[in-house]
Amino acid sequence: MVKRLIQAFIVTMALSVATVGFAAPDAMEIDDDGTVDDLITIISPAEENVTTYNEVEPISVSGREGVSIAVYVYDNGSSKYRNIMLKDDEGELVNEIELGASGLFAQELDLVEGVNQFALRAQLSDEVYQVEKIGFTLMKALADKIKGLPTGYYREYKDLLKNANK
Repeated sequence: MVKRLIQAFIVTMALSVATVGFAAPDAMEIDDDGTVDDLITIISPAEENVTTYNEVEPISVSGREGVSIAVYVYDNGSSKYRNIMLKDDEGELVNEIELGASGLFAQELDLVEGVNQFALRAQLSDEVYQVEKIGFTLMKALADKIKGLPTGYYREYKDLLKNANK
């Protein structure tokens, strides 16, 4: 009986060690490019830098099962990328998400007006990780720009065009 308990304890310890993940760091240096380049592929956005009027933009990635993905946003104050919270399949907020059998990852990123720089860190171990960087520039909507013009600006512009055509 004692022998079986010891065996069960050893098996339990071995399994618990095998399932321990690699935690994503809280911050990343701006020049960190990772150690490999074959863990993930960005599906969306199709380009590295995107200009948009949308305050929320989707990203999607494909990669190897078991790879953990964390998303970072550039922080001007510290000149580093800082880890942001992600929603898992149950809607819970987490620091990173592990790719399942499908190898697919999708999230929506909240943008602020101006330039938004993000880094995706795909990690297999502390020594094996890939960093991909993407950027979004959130523009003010045209209606907001027009509302922000000084009163009478449209009339002055219209008069300027009328006089230019004479």
